[in-house]
Amino acid sequence: MTEQNESKTVTEEENKIAENKMAEKEKKEQVQKSPRYVMLTETPVPALIRKLSVPTIISMLVTGIYNTADTFFVGKISTEATAAVGLAFSAMAIIQ
Repeated sequence: MTEQNESKTVTEEENKIAENKMAEKEKKEQVQKSPRYVMLTETPVPALIRKLSVPTIISMLVTGIYNTADTFFVGKISTEATAAVGLAFSAMAIIQ
């Protein structure tokens, strides 16, 4: 009777191991099939850099336009205010 229990336990453990392996394999296949994964692994590097850099370029353009407009209006107040804004923008550029 104990041999049957041991064989059932071994069989159950083997089934759990097999299920875990199948789940891991399915998870890897899902990751490999995602469109983002395919794009990042199969697109040529220069094209990928151009595509991924567009949001950063737009963000930097918006920040530059904002800083230019802000400096223009602050420049109407005084020279000291313009200097303060210039220092603040430099600090923000370093932080970002």
